[in-house]
Amino acid sequence: MSGRRMKAGVALTGFIVALGLATACVIGAVLSFGALDPTPGRPQAEATVLPSGKPTATAAPKSTVAATHPAPMPTMAAATPEPPPVLNKGAAENHPPPPGAPAPPPVAVGDCVSQVPSGAPVQKAGCDSTSARYKVTGQSAHCAADADRTVPVPLPGGGSDNLCMDYNWVTGSCVTMSGNTPNPTDCATPGRLRVVQIRGNTTDVDSCTPAERGFVYNQRHYVVCVTKY
Repeated sequence: MSGRRMKAGVALTGFIVALGLATACVIGAVLSFGALDPTPGRPQAEATVLPSGKPTATAAPKSTVAATHPAPMPTMAAATPEPPPVLNKGAAENHPPPPGAPAPPPVAVGDCVSQVPSGAPVQKAGCDSTSARYKVTGQSAHCAADADRTVPVPLPGGGSDNLCMDYNWVTGSCVTMSGNTPNPTDCATPGRLRVVQIRGNTTDVDSCTPAERGFVYNQRHYVVCVTKY
């Protein structure tokens, strides 16, 4: 009886030893299979034990990386053009005369003219030149009665006006006489008259003390004093 118990004990011990060895082999196989992938951070294959007792590796899931697209570049908006400046609508504008309207006179009050041709525009001249015969003293429908010359001029839109002119008297200048009409001339011309004084607010020729004679403008009350040189 003691011999049977001894045999049973030896058989049990051998079975336990064999089972331990088999378990150790399985664990060693699993550990060695997991060590095959040296890449750090990469998921390793899982070991599956088949019924036959041999471990089989299952492929690790593949990681998918989304394609990276560059961010779109910002687009530059076109600059908004500045609005054109608005003119002052209240400002008066110089409108040209309508077609066919008479042109305005080529001279203004204070200008001098060299001649007054019949039926033609007057000719402007420098007041300090010897060709300046008349000086424009006004523009009106009715000139002063003592004006030396009156020239009608048409107005835009119809009608007419008058240029009122006197002789171009300049103190220190010289004239020659053609009847009662003075003509500007160079002071070296023989027989000339020199304008020595223009006296206002009087019609008295005797006020021209150093002069021989005077041209009197009775309505506008002034005297042009001249003397012979």
